[in-house]
Amino acid sequence: MAERSRLNAKFMQITIVGVGLIGGSLGLALKAAHPGWRILGVGRHQDSLEKAVQRGAIDGYALEVSQGIAESDLVFLATPIREIIRLLKGIGGFLKPGSLVTDVGSTKRVICETAREFLPLEVRFVGGHPLAGREIAGIEHARADLFHGCAYALCPERTSESQLEEIVRDIGAEPVLLEAHRHDEIVAYSSHLPQFISTALGRLLHGELSAPARKLAGTGLKDMVRLAGSPYEIWQDILDTNRDNILKALQNYQEVLEELRESLKIEVELGEEFLRANKFYRLLFPKNPQ
Repeated sequence: MAERSRLNAKFMQITIVGVGLIGGSLGLALKAAHPGWRILGVGRHQDSLEKAVQRGAIDGYALEVSQGIAESDLVFLATPIREIIRLLKGIGGFLKPGSLVTDVGSTKRVICETAREFLPLEVRFVGGHPLAGREIAGIEHARADLFHGCAYALCPERTSESQLEEIVRDIGAEPVLLEAHRHDEIVAYSSHLPQFISTALGRLLHGELSAPARKLAGTGLKDMVRLAGSPYEIWQDILDTNRDNILKALQNYQEVLEELRESLKIEVELGEEFLRANKFYRLLFPKNPQ
């Protein structure tokens, strides 16, 4: 415990730019872990920032990024990807030397490249991606336990960042260190491909299932189309910054679907395919009942 306190002692003031679901949950989780830290929020909408203060996610706020980050030891960029990239291009001159900047974007290559190009050498940057979230956005849905048990990807640019790893553990998540390009390759399969599958299924069934037929939709279908409820505004930035990896994942998935289709057409036994898929399910959910 003494070592952890020493590691994180310098982060006495933190700024969260973008205090929505993820940013607000970060604030709540950090305040729960370190009540003595001062946390500022930055955003464009004063009413949302005031809600964040009322909820205890932040202690105060600024409407101008330059004012909100000037004295902070640690800055979280918790905005959509496009805004993170824009911010990284403009905040370098306002950051305190020796401060640490991180983000929560769902893709990492373009963000880390932008940070490498535009942030001054005396400012450290670590790309971050908490694999947590909900289909509903906004500070009113933020939760202190949102990150409990979740993986939190970290992509250090220059050196390992033990202080940020400890903070990730403090909020209940598990840090996973990897290079930015490898992160984007993995999430193309583990996150972005499932979104496309859910979107495709929702698009198909929207035209195929009449109102009476939708009454027969079971929990399996509801589970499969849950991601189809995600707003395109969030996904547009993801597609723009990870298009090549997503296209590769879609191509591989299409090939597997075609193999299954051909096997079904010529009445080939599919038991082995179901078994392989079942084994992967058990790897992801080892505690679920058979």
